[in-house]
Amino acid sequence: MHAGVKVGAEKILGKLPKRKFIYKHELPKAFQQDDLHCNAIEDILCRYKDRFDDEKEIALPQFFPHAGKSKKQYSC
Repeated sequence: MHAGVKVGAEKILGKLPKRKFIYKHELPKAFQQDDLHCNAIEDILCRYKDRFDDEKEIALPQFFPHAGKSKKQYSC
């Protein structure tokens, strides 16, 4: 996990586990869409890390308008 992703994840989850990754199921419900690929989650965590401070509840479309639009299914 690179620095920007780590900062975003810490803002959402608080203290992170002592491993170099997080599981998708550890993230809030908004991130657990079947069609939301792990690369997109990394992008969201990094690009919008500064916005997570002010948000009480995370709604992906406000951060990442294309989230959930794909018909393909991915697993992490």
